[in-house]
This record gives sequence, structure tokens and C-alpha cells, in this order.
Amino acid sequence: MATVLVTVGAGYIGSHTVLDLIKKGFDVIIADDFSNSSKKVISILERLADRKIKYYELDIRNKEGLREVFKENKIDAVINFAGYKAVGESVEKPLMYYDNNLIGMIVLLEVMQEFSVKKLVFSSSATVYGIPKAMPLVEDNDMGATNPYGRTKLMIEHILVDLAASDDSWEIIALRYFNPLGAHESGDIGEDPNGIPNNLAPYITQVAVGKLEKLSVFGDDYDTPDGTCIRDFIHINDLAAGHSASIKYLVSGKGKGFEAINLGSGKGYSVLEIVENFEKAVGKKIPYVIAGRRAGDIPVSYARIDKAKNLLGWEPTYTIEQMCADSWNWQKKNPNGYCHINLNKANEAIIDEKKYQKPSDEVLKEKLTDLEYQVTQNAATERAFTHEYDKNQEDGIYVDITTGEPLFSSKDKYDAGCGWPSFTKPIATEVVNYKQDNSHGMSRVEVRSRAGKAHLGHVFEDGPRAEGGLRYCINGASLRFIPYDKMDEEGYGEFKKYVK
Repeated sequence: MATVLVTVGAGYIGSHTVLDLIKKGFDVIIADDFSNSSKKVISILERLADRKIKYYELDIRNKEGLREVFKENKIDAVINFAGYKAVGESVEKPLMYYDNNLIGMIVLLEVMQEFSVKKLVFSSSATVYGIPKAMPLVEDNDMGATNPYGRTKLMIEHILVDLAASDDSWEIIALRYFNPLGAHESGDIGEDPNGIPNNLAPYITQVAVGKLEKLSVFGDDYDTPDGTCIRDFIHINDLAAGHSASIKYLVSGKGKGFEAINLGSGKGYSVLEIVENFEKAVGKKIPYVIAGRRAGDIPVSYARIDKAKNLLGWEPTYTIEQMCADSWNWQKKNPNGYCHINLNKANEAIIDEKKYQKPSDEVLKEKLTDLEYQVTQNAATERAFTHEYDKNQEDGIYVDITTGEPLFSSKDKYDAGCGWPSFTKPIATEVVNYKQDNSHGMSRVEVRSRAGKAHLGHVFEDGPRAEGGLRYCINGASLRFIPYDKMDEEGYGEFKKYVK
């Protein structure tokens, strides 16, 4: 059977596709830099597939490293999932998206051409259609992406069209998929976004599991039956099967030139319908608030999928109820995503919440300065560049000023240039909680301490990617710093190993 190279094969869509390819009899090799995925997924896939899976830790923009992969293996076809995919982030950081998504694709194509591997399935997106003039969306519709992420997908499709026109030995399928939902039936792999989810389903499940306080529904005044946006959702297993069907089509010799194919359910569901289906799966209400419309959102988007049926012999098999139930099964089983099996978790601090009780309001008013009280109890914000902890480079830990519960290590502190102490992660996953904050005309995620429920600051997704991509922007007034050489006498000696 053919050997397929899958880039970012440890990601959400990639991991499910790898399993489906193996199930269908293909040999699989993974190339993944694990910047937006977890290396732990590899061992899970090996267990579920009952076989070893060869993988390379590699950014596909590394041309020499990619050449080694092709030199060492006889590869018959490639599925490319590599690419950043957050619309909002792409608007804020367009150059990062053009560099990663476009350059990565070009380097991959150059190496494939060098080794005469000319069968490719490209992970495209329904965003290439831009603002639709009619529904359902058909492959020959006009295209016009509305954001940098979508434009990278559209540009790549143009590149692939030109490449296939220049050399008729290329066989390329661009799969334009709609909104993946669900998880593997085992509940062992699923969607585990870095930081705060950008997609609807993981946001809902994280609210349901208690990681986030409530869902923000962006707009209820669209010209739709319930006023909320309508989208086409497809089960991740159906989506994976579409990739396997595409590879089967190409290696059978049926492929010719470039083909764009929609993968969706062919049905539209509103945001509130999705919430309702999740409530049935979870067995409780999902708290949500109506927020203003989000820039770039369109009222309705769903696919016509006749081409996939006719060309690939593929069609979706899962219902929306199954999609929501499987998503919830994954989140319920793995409330902290892949962190529950993170081998590094064994090295994460274990902190007993009961040791750090919140004092009464009267005690807090007496104990804290006015600024410390206003920040921690009333969610005030200290002025940027005013707190001594912003530039503090001393080794030690930062604890909740109200309870003393350990929150952050100096080891994870960095200078973000924002004017507030910044960290890539808390000292232990459980010591902070999250709350949607729509105050001051902004949509942010507030961070509060676990034991004291003190306002700490906010978390953003513009942190160092190598460290998970998060920036915990924290008010110095909410913290107390304990230097490394004072940790023993202050009763924090057990946490010294998490500092250095």
C-alpha cells in the first residue's frame, strides 16, 4: 500500500486522518514541529492504531530537514495540514501567516518536485469563498477571502492551479472544509486548542467542563431564523475519511491536474442550535451572553457536497447530535486537554487548595493597600510600567497576595514589553481560573486565582510560540514575590525545584 506523508499529523484534523489512513491500509509518516499540537498524541495514535508510527519533529519550512525525510523514505503522496489557522490572529499578525502558510507550502512543493512525488492533498478552507452571494456554496463559486488566513489558503490554491497547469504529472486535490466538530470515539484524541479556543465547539465544552465561565454569542440580529450565524458542521471522522478517500483517488491514478472539493455535511446549523445540541449532550444548560457582531463574520455558510460524493465516493455519516456528544466525551474525559497525560505533568507543582483560604473582606481591607484591594477585589488595573515586578528578574515564586497560593514561577516569566509582569504559564494548571471579559468594548479572557478568586489580569494568545503561545498579563499588585533564598523560611521550600 502507498506511503503517505502527513504534515502536522499530531494536530486535531491530522491525528484523526492518520488513524483513518492506517485503518484504510496506508502507511503513514508524520512531520510536525508540535508548535500547535502535542507530541503526546503520537503515543496515543500508536496505541489506538496498534503499531509504531514514524515521525519527524520538523517545520516544513526547513528545506534541508524536509529533504532528509524524502531521502530516507519512499513517499507516494502527501497531505499538508501545516499552517496557522486563527482568523483573528491572522488579522493582527498577517506577516506571520503569510510567512508560515505560503512559504511552508512552497518549500514542500519544491521538495516534492525534486523527489518526483506529485500527489498532494491540501488542507484548504471554506474561507476562500469570502462573502457568498448564494447558498449552498459550490466549488465553482466566486472566491474572495476576507482575512489574511483565508487569503493564504486562496493564494495557495492559485499556486497549485498554476503548478498543475505547468506540469500535467501533478495530481492535486484541495479539500475546502467547513467546520470540524467531534472527536474520536475512544475519547482519547480530540480538539485541544492552545490557549483560549477560537472555535465554537471547544469553547462550549470548556464552559461545560468549568474551564471558562460562559460563551459569547457574537450577534443575534442576523437575517436567520434565530438571529445567529449559520454554519456547516462536519464530524472530524467524516472529514478524516474524506482525506483518505482523496488519497485513494490519487494513488489509483484517477487524479488529473487540480481539483477543489467541498467537505461538509451539506446542512446549516445556527450557533444557538449548536448550543442546544451540546446542552442535550452535556445534560445541563450552557451559560452564554449575546455580544456584538464579530468583524468578518457572514450570516450563513454551508456546502454543496455533490462533487465529493460523485468523484470520491465519499459522504458524511455522522449526525449533529453525534458530533456534539463526541466533542463532549473528549472534553469530559480530558478536562485539561492533553495535559492530563502530559509526562511533564508529573513535574508540575501539586498544590493543595485547602492550605490557602481567602480571608474575610475586613481582613483584606486591613492587609492590602488600596491599589492591591481594588485590583484583586474589584478588577481594577494598575498603570503600565509602574509596578516593580514588571522588570524583576530575580529567581523565586509569585503567590496570590490575598491567600499566598503559589501562582507563577520566575522560570516562566519574560519581558513582553507590555508594562505588566508576564508569564507563559502558571506554576500548576489548576491554580488559575478563566472568565470571559467583555468590558471596555473589548473581548478578553480574565484570569483569577483559584483559592482567593482574586482578579489577576488577562491571558492573551500572543506569547512565545515555543512555550505554548500564551501571555499571562498579570497585575503586580495581585502578587507577592518570594525570592528563591527566602522560600524555605516562608514555607514554600517544596516549590524550589520549579524555580531552578
